[in-house]
Amino acid sequence: MSSVWTILLLLRLCWSVLPQSGYIHPDEFFQAVEVVAGDALNISVIRTWEFTSTYPLRNVVLPQIIFQPVFHLLKYADDILRFHMTGYHLVASYRLLMTLLSLWIDYCVYKICKVIGVQGHTANILLASSYVTLTFQTHTFSNSFETLLFITLVLLILMCIKKDEVSKRKRVANRFCSEVDTLRDFFSDLSRPLEDREDSEVDEEDLDSSFNDLHKNAFNLRKRNQEIDREIKQPKRGKQDEKAKVRYHFGRDSENSKTQTQKRQQQRYKNESIEQNSLYMYIAVMAVTVTFGVFNRPTFVIFAAIPFLWWSDKHPSGEKYVFKRAAVFIIIGVILSFIFVTLDTVYFSGMEISSLLTLNGWRKVPENYVITPLNFILYNIMATNLATHGYHPFYVHLLVNMPLLFGPMFIYLTRHVIKEFLILLNVLRKDNEGFQENKSTAELTIPVEVKLRNDFKGMLWLFIFFPAIVLSCFPHQEARFLIPLLPLVVISVVIFSKKLGKIFWAIFIIFNVLFSVVFGVLHQGGVIPSLMRLQQLTETEFKKNENISISLIFSNTYMPPKHVLLTQNSNLELKDLKGSNFQTVFAEIEKHKKLNSFTSSDKSINGKKIFIVLPGTLVTEFKARCDELISIKSETRFFPHLSFEDPPITGLIDSFKTFVDMMSLYLIEIE
Repeated sequence: MSSVWTILLLLRLCWSVLPQSGYIHPDEFFQAVEVVAGDALNISVIRTWEFTSTYPLRNVVLPQIIFQPVFHLLKYADDILRFHMTGYHLVASYRLLMTLLSLWIDYCVYKICKVIGVQGHTANILLASSYVTLTFQTHTFSNSFETLLFITLVLLILMCIKKDEVSKRKRVANRFCSEVDTLRDFFSDLSRPLEDREDSEVDEEDLDSSFNDLHKNAFNLRKRNQEIDREIKQPKRGKQDEKAKVRYHFGRDSENSKTQTQKRQQQRYKNESIEQNSLYMYIAVMAVTVTFGVFNRPTFVIFAAIPFLWWSDKHPSGEKYVFKRAAVFIIIGVILSFIFVTLDTVYFSGMEISSLLTLNGWRKVPENYVITPLNFILYNIMATNLATHGYHPFYVHLLVNMPLLFGPMFIYLTRHVIKEFLILLNVLRKDNEGFQENKSTAELTIPVEVKLRNDFKGMLWLFIFFPAIVLSCFPHQEARFLIPLLPLVVISVVIFSKKLGKIFWAIFIIFNVLFSVVFGVLHQGGVIPSLMRLQQLTETEFKKNENISISLIFSNTYMPPKHVLLTQNSNLELKDLKGSNFQTVFAEIEKHKKLNSFTSSDKSINGKKIFIVLPGTLVTEFKARCDELISIKSETRFFPHLSFEDPPITGLIDSFKTFVDMMSLYLIEIE
């Protein structure tokens, strides 16, 4: 294990349990942990339209499988072991879990490099030091799971191709050995006396008919002569017995040789059968991986398409191979898909899982069936739906998002892809001119790793750019949609570049340190810490007064994940105003200040607290607009916090204090 990789691994682990304050995108919470935390911990959460609409888009099976055990463990520790769970513990738990899952990606990259015979040390360092691994992969994005599943699929396909190649070479070797054994037995049989060959296992029908007739006549003549000799020369019978004995032992040795040959052939067939069974295990795991990938994000099909086509071109021809492998893959995929659809239907229709134990429960499943991948596709093929998320030009993925994610690695990748593309065009030109070389025999002399590396190298640029081009056809394009390509980009840099120079490493380190700080620390960095603080404040207030009403108003920030508050109290209201103007903000505050309207409808409420959360860039204007009706009781600052929607105004920064104020998120309690 490399010391550099070990240090990077420790950095990843430590950064996950701090945890990172950076908040990259609302989907990292609201597509998984927000919903699962509400189910597992029985707390109040915000369920987005993806889970509450008539046609839900998000599968719940994979998030439930991954996060339910962790949340139940925390709940058990809080209830039984008297461990006081806080919002920090909750966030740190799933960040740490995502970090541990990301280690599987490191392993797959190392294993792929080993299979194709390249040095995996550099690849693992590039992967572990990428800011995408340190930030996106340690956050609970569905794209992070897609990355894990995609690189697993690529590894499985490579292992299957390698096994097929090894089996092909073994079959050729076994065929050669069988032919040698057959020839050895044939010549061994020819060396035996003719009378001993009568009971041998040699099939005389395979010999020429004229030779058979000659053999029979010679055999009958010799047999008759032997009888005459025995009658005339009785004293020589002892020698004749010795010769017969020698011939007997010689024949038995030949039969033993044949038995050994048969045993060797049987062992070869047995070994080949074992290898085929192990290959079917790979295909079964591949079916599970693809099914999970499709139900996690249907875009997984786009990433998996070219690797699958490559595998179909490489696997052995013959109906029995295609049928058996396709049968294993399809049967497991269909069974698992049926389970996913059933569980999604039970979840979104409000049924109890125990209802599946009855016939009436199963009758309700077809009436309320939910196929989340289908709903996902139907939603995203409508341009009007994508318009609500934002339109982007077709070139954003290729010219903006890929350089943003991969940095200097993208330059290396592009340069070598152009080179490989020109080589491919040259090969196609030669083929069109009639240049054709029989490589079947020559390929067997190339080491398996070298052949795999050459084939993989020729297809790698398609593995990377095909998904990017297809996803560019959709008008809504975000950088995180391409993070499943990172492991392949890392491998491509190692394959295409014999040595990475000091200039590359310098630019690579600066690039990843910068973006690790931006996305891991600065970007919306005050939202999660402010919620952790509010979780402690609200818990204390409710302990003092169970009937108090608390309103939390967030404005000009990303949507706050409510599960961090760890509450199920109906007197706690969380309001997200998104990017509303100050008029809306003040109107919301006035609405919540009217305590009499609450007490008139609910006499149990006793007291009211209002908290407003704003970026530091808007606090000065907010305070200036406050009149005598709105006064500030206290304020807490969370540094750092960077909002690209409301960035600091450089012209107003006249001191370090002003800079810190603008780079902070303010939690203000209204009097």
